[in-house]
Amino acid sequence: MIKIDKCYPEYVFQRLGAGKDVDAVDFKRMMYIDLSSQTIGAVQQLVARATNDKDVEFFQIEEAEE
Repeated sequence: MIKIDKCYPEYVFQRLGAGKDVDAVDFKRMMYIDLSSQTIGAVQQLVARATNDKDVEFFQIEEAEE
């Protein structure tokens, strides 16, 4: 089973640094973005847009124990 939790923008880098799988959804462009394949600058821009414009949301995805 997969567990999906919302991740607030201020915790994105902390969770990525801890090796967690964090993904973004850009509702303005209708895109799903895997943050593990993005540069630091691109993630910073997404965090800024999530904080200012509220058109990007982050989610932490992990396998849950059954």
